Amino acid sequence: MAELGLGAPDERAALERCLALMDDVEGIFASLPDIEEQSAIATVLADIAALEARRDKTRAIKQGMMQQLLTGRVRLVRPSHAVTPQC
Repeated sequence: MAELGLGAPDERAALERCLALMDDVEGIFASLPDIEEQSAIATVLADIAALEARRDKTRAIKQGMMQQLLTGRVRLVRPSHAVTPQC
């Protein structure tokens, strides 16, 4: 390992750990879905992110509306009787 320029013992130990880990990982097989399925998954995840953003925006609007109602800035008044148009 001296030919690699690794003179310090801790650098050598780090390289040895890395090489040992590579040997452990080398035998692992991981299958990936085909491109069409990966694309479908990406589309679903993007849709979920868009829905979460819409939900967060709706919650913020609701919180603002509730704050306006609780502070009395906006009032919801129920009419005592319905007004019907006369023909």
